[in-house]
Amino acid sequence: MNINHIRYFEEVCKTGSVTKAANECYISQPSITSAINSLEKELGYKLFYRVNNRLQLTPAGTQFRLLAKKFLTDYDNFEKKAYDISATH
Repeated sequence: MNINHIRYFEEVCKTGSVTKAANECYISQPSITSAINSLEKELGYKLFYRVNNRLQLTPAGTQFRLLAKKFLTDYDNFEKKAYDISATH
């Protein structure tokens, strides 16, 4: 599982749009779509319902988002602390 794919997923959830997420992440819309498709394939379940060009989280997608948000927060805290070590040595 790629951490960037998880970040893109969260951005899609936050913005409600693949296009807006792509703009926020400074990557192409097809790259966001590919990342979401890759996550869904790897996980074995759909994260979004796609209806009339609109995205809505599936129940599994909602559960995954809760896990993803915690993971990203924990990872960001880890990364900050890891870099802070060099400031103390």
